[in-house]
Amino acid sequence: MAFGQFGSAFTETNAGVLVPPQGMVITAIQALDDTKFDILISERPDTIFSVAHAAHATANDTVSVAVTAGTFVDFGAAATAKAGDAMHLAADGVFVANVKAVGFDSTGAVNANFIELDRRTDVTAAAHIFVGSEGSGGQAFTADNVVPKGMTIYGRWTAMSLAADQTAGGAICYFGPTDSKK
Repeated sequence: MAFGQFGSAFTETNAGVLVPPQGMVITAIQALDDTKFDILISERPDTIFSVAHAAHATANDTVSVAVTAGTFVDFGAAATAKAGDAMHLAADGVFVANVKAVGFDSTGAVNANFIELDRRTDVTAAAHIFVGSEGSGGQAFTADNVVPKGMTIYGRWTAMSLAADQTAGGAICYFGPTDSKK
């Protein structure tokens, strides 16, 4: 889609919140000056960064008991993994295996602390990341982060506000259709 096809808006003050028309989201923001945001709300906070929310920031789970050439892993507490997630070592991001099942131990007994992997592997008693539709390692975009003059950021935001007046530049927001079913 071409920028401007669904509309756009310009702002250079922090006097209010820019909200796109109903059925639209902000899909791109072009900084006409060095720009800081105090409000930037994502339509999908788990997958698109925003101010004060870290997208792609799944929690780490720590393996309680190391496994050698095994497929069942005990976390000692309920695992956050879901079947189909990819398991990575948190320390360096190295892929370990895919999660085949969650909530059953090697005897078939129900146990929320266990996951089953799709292959035999060695698993250390360390922190692990489980990546599915949401990645890991993302951080929140804060009001201190600066989008440099001339840069365009892309995402899906439902509202934005500048952190300070920018009478020398401002920002242009481009709209696109929402994913929301509201």
